[in-house]
Amino acid sequence: MLSWNNPEEVQKKDLELAYGTKYLGNFFQPFIDEESKSLWNNCALILSDKTDEELKQWLLQCFKWLQDMDCPGSEIIAERLRKYSNTENLEHERKKAVRIARILDDKEWLESGWTDMR
Repeated sequence: MLSWNNPEEVQKKDLELAYGTKYLGNFFQPFIDEESKSLWNNCALILSDKTDEELKQWLLQCFKWLQDMDCPGSEIIAERLRKYSNTENLEHERKKAVRIARILDDKEWLESGWTDMR
């Protein structure tokens, strides 16, 4: 129901249901089939509505989302990270994401501009 291919009212109803979800792992770029990217923008909206405390354990996954800034939802996630108040925790997770990208030689992520906080 989160797919952008569904009518707006269906998406809105599912978003309302999903906002109350406590487990966030299912909303990080879920892959179900070839239509999975149609879910990502709405998933990013759900994540962006979460408090800093709710996102705390998921910051690394947020940074991974930013590998390709052309992916649906990436701008929403980027904007949410810019508003994250615990800058020490955010910086720690960003550095971890940079280390992982370097180990994996993930040039796309390293060139996305997130090696330094914006």
